[in-house]
Amino acid sequence: MRKYLFILLLPVFAVLITACSEDLTSPNQETGKGDVFIQSTPAGASIFIDSINTNKVTPDTIKNLDANTNKIKLVLDGYFDTSFTITVKKDITTIPPIITLKKQPLGKGNVYIQSDPSGAAIYIDGVNTNRVTPDTIKNLEEGTRNVKLVLGAYTDTSFTVIVKKGMTIVPSIIRLGQIPIIETGSLFIQSTPAGAAIYVDGVNRGVTPGTILNLSTGLKTVKLVLDGYYDTTFTVIVQKDLVTSPNPITLRTNMSVVVYGPIRIYETTGTNSSQLSGLDLSSGHAASLSGGDMDLFYYSNPAGTIYELRSADAHSGSTRKTSFYVSSATNLGDGAASPLSTSSWLTAVQDRTSNYFFAYDDDMHYSKIKIVAVGGGTRPGDPAWIDVQWIYNKVAKDKRFPVMTK
Repeated sequence: MRKYLFILLLPVFAVLITACSEDLTSPNQETGKGDVFIQSTPAGASIFIDSINTNKVTPDTIKNLDANTNKIKLVLDGYFDTSFTITVKKDITTIPPIITLKKQPLGKGNVYIQSDPSGAAIYIDGVNTNRVTPDTIKNLEEGTRNVKLVLGAYTDTSFTVIVKKGMTIVPSIIRLGQIPIIETGSLFIQSTPAGAAIYVDGVNRGVTPGTILNLSTGLKTVKLVLDGYYDTTFTVIVQKDLVTSPNPITLRTNMSVVVYGPIRIYETTGTNSSQLSGLDLSSGHAASLSGGDMDLFYYSNPAGTIYELRSADAHSGSTRKTSFYVSSATNLGDGAASPLSTSSWLTAVQDRTSNYFFAYDDDMHYSKIKIVAVGGGTRPGDPAWIDVQWIYNKVAKDKRFPVMTK
């Protein structure tokens, strides 16, 4: 009877032992989910969790992992696999330290380089191997390598080759191209006026007069460019070992100007009706003091102490106003432009002024004027006179004046 009672009670004891076992272990286990953020140097390593590929690479967050200890493995081509464990916490993102991957040593391989013609110096990744074709370059690290072949009268030839571990790679024979022999000659270019920029086939090669050396032979297009003049284009044939000199080119001004004079005008004191004192800048003629077209006149006082060119409006009955600016130069044809007329410009210029001066008249035209001669005024009946030469710009407000040769 006791034997049967023991057999009946045995299953009850088993249930109690199992229950007690579950109660004892549950406090040490954490249930739920958590995340982990994995980083590596270099980045791009595949992330394995407990040997399962997550299909993600570093840096990235692996989500919804069981709150437990997990084994992580990082795999990246060219680096040793790296494994470590991490304890995932419930409802938080665990961030372990950045994992530095250890690089695997590269394998070695060989390359056999040939060229036609042979004897070309072999450069690998920019470094001279001190070997010439044909030859085998040994113990190169595997991967893509840049090869350059250099040989005397031939163009440098570059290409890439992929070195493979434990193998000798044999690329195709490299055909080297000869450097073309270029025949050259020179040009001597002149212009009137000088100072024009010279363009040969679109390239600036100096100014006129100028010699352009080492031009390839054949037909060349030359263009001359100078401010105040139209661009002038022509062709010329460069001949081998010769200096070709076309005829000097006369440039055509793009300004609308006219040169007047010398015109003689007389002082206002002691003159007769035929000895005119005024000047009409636009027409290039001497003008009467009573004329309405006078821009300036040669004034003298009765005492003979003042002799100067004055604005027309300084004479009674004339309203035309002309202002003056005396330059620091004497060459009327130097190509210098006038400064902008302002209220500070003069109303008179002394007759002994040797430098040229600019005038701005009542019609808003600029002139460039020079007194080229003086005379008279030595006795009664012999009034003082001056000879005046000027460049008149026919375009209102245009301050430019061309270079001019005598």
